[in-house]
Formats: sequence, structure tokens, C-alpha cells
Amino acid sequence: MNKLKEVQLQLFAQLSDEMRTKLLQLANFKPGRKRATVIVPEWVVGASAVQIIFSVCKSLGVKYAELKSPSRQWKYVEGRFLAYYLLSVNSVNDAQVAHLFNRDRTSVIYGRGVHEEIITTNSNYRTKFYAVVAELKKLTDKEAVSA
Repeated sequence: MNKLKEVQLQLFAQLSDEMRTKLLQLANFKPGRKRATVIVPEWVVGASAVQIIFSVCKSLGVKYAELKSPSRQWKYVEGRFLAYYLLSVNSVNDAQVAHLFNRDRTSVIYGRGVHEEIITTNSNYRTKFYAVVAELKKLTDKEAVSA
């Protein structure tokens, strides 16, 4: 088994059964078919914008300022796309998300669409998505304990 697959399986194993089921439903999406609604666990839906952005930055090893920058380097672009998706799941409107990343709302809509396409086809991107979700889970668990 290659190293990437091992990392994916380790990250996947850290998630709850419910989250694994939801991610598998997402991974089984086939382009060209009607888009299925992806249901995410309550702890992701309840996460704040700060928690989501922190999780993306920590998981990808980037700074928030780099995500906000006009750079088109893929590591920053994928971080933005992951954040756009997770923020939209949390009912943060496109204009607010755009303001957080110094973009316009159409860039957010485009990025979310790209996320939905490449999550099913790009295993490296999917691994990073799993890592962000696992980091977000840890963060929300820590804050729940300290509250």
C-alpha cells in the first residue's frame, strides 16, 4: 500500500462512523449525475468561521494571510476551496465568506463548485479534506470540554 493511501486510512479511522458514512457518500458522487446533498455531522455544522479557518490553516500548514493573499499557488487555492465549502455548510453566506478571503462572492461560488468536483477525483485533495475535518473535530471537542 502506498504512503498516501496509508495516511488517508489513518485519518479516515479517526473519524466517527457517522462521519465516515457521510464522506463515503460524498466520495461516491459521480460527475454528470444530479448532485446529491451532502449531509455533515452536527459538530461540523456548529463550528464557527474562526474554527474552520484555523483547522484549514493548521492542517495544510499555511497562514490565514496566505489564504487571503491574491496568490494562485495551489496550496493556498485548495485551502480557500476547503474553507469555502465548510463555511457554506455552516450557512455563512457567500458575501461574508468572500469578505473573509478578500474575494468576491462569485469566486466563492466557483471555488465551492470546484471543491465538489475534485473531492471525488483527486485523492490528495480528499486526504487534505479528511485532515481538515479531523482537525476540526479535535478543535470542537477541546472547546466543548473547556466550556
